[in-house]
Amino acid sequence: MKEEIINTYVKKIEENQDDISSRYYLGIIYKELKMIDEAIEQFQKTKRVDEYFLQSSNMLAMCFAMKPGMQQIAIRTLKKAAETQGFSDEIKMDLRYNLGILLESTNNPKEALVQYQEIYKTDITFRDVAQRIKQLKEQMSGGASAKVTRLVPREPGDG
Repeated sequence: MKEEIINTYVKKIEENQDDISSRYYLGIIYKELKMIDEAIEQFQKTKRVDEYFLQSSNMLAMCFAMKPGMQQIAIRTLKKAAETQGFSDEIKMDLRYNLGILLESTNNPKEALVQYQEIYKTDITFRDVAQRIKQLKEQMSGGASAKVTRLVPREPGDG
């Protein structure tokens, strides 16, 4: 079944090298199947297209984060995407959220807090960002430690 799905997308891409949507979804399939290098290859290609830049950067960073020793590349990928001009703060919230989680997991609570606060100033109801801010402030003041959760991908067009 997995091979059939992969082959369907591979065939679409072979027929049309510019089918960015198929490349993006093939990357997601590869990522979910833990075929990380294959996923990275697809996301590196799709991030060159403006429409897919943020989502592909997000997914690319998640793939790098899954590889041992590649967390700093994941962080740099997310930071670069979050700082890219021409996209609204609303669209960048997923990137900043995942960047915050990754920064927390690499013992950078101050930087994580900055990312969560950027989200908070745009949408205080975004996921659990208010709770994360509270937890990080407590942690940095010597209180309870923050709970780190896994990175969560968003599909293109999902608010």
